[in-house]
Amino acid sequence: AGIKMGGAVLALRLQQMKDGKDLHTCDGQSQAEAKQKVENFIQSNKAPGIKVASDKKWKKRFKELKEFKDDHDHFVVPSNKGEKLRKLSSWTRNQRLNRSTLSEDRKQMLDGIGFPWKVNKTWEEQYENLVEFKKKNHHFNIPVADSSLYPWVRRQRRRYRRSSITPKQRDMLNEIGFDWIRKERETKEESDYDSKSDDEALVESESDDESSEDDESDEEA
Repeated sequence: AGIKMGGAVLALRLQQMKDGKDLHTCDGQSQAEAKQKVENFIQSNKAPGIKVASDKKWKKRFKELKEFKDDHDHFVVPSNKGEKLRKLSSWTRNQRLNRSTLSEDRKQMLDGIGFPWKVNKTWEEQYENLVEFKKKNHHFNIPVADSSLYPWVRRQRRRYRRSSITPKQRDMLNEIGFDWIRKERETKEESDYDSKSDDEALVESESDDESSEDDESDEEA
């Protein structure tokens, strides 16, 4: 029996396969069933003009990721340093999001280079937020009003002074030109914040140290 599949659904699924994303499903289909239908359709029809993400393209991105890891000793690919790294950053996110639908061969290849399926989201997400802030503002003077990023940046400077920041995190911040010593004079708001939050900040700093150790373990796994 032939496989019946609407052109729009087929085109959507093909693009999703190309991007490494979850496939559109219907009638209670699983991801594996949806993918198999697309692959069966392609094999049986050999329809002209249909392009599926090839293993060659996936391996190209994998090679880029391995080279990035070899050069930087981490997998946090910046999304704001050119088109190539932007695409690689998006690709790495898709591998994590679609881990359940990746082939065993691809999972093993990623495992083989120590790719962390789970990351220390708190530290790395704040790092990405800092990268975006620097890109937009051309400095690292986070306003006190940013109740998430300001204390995080403050903790990184404190951890640096105490030599409690991990070498990997220090290097990542150095890569974006982070100011370990604030260049601008402290504002009254910042002074008030600092005087009110010393005890709280100490606890946060210790917590940050613990989570960074977990992150090191994830990277080495």
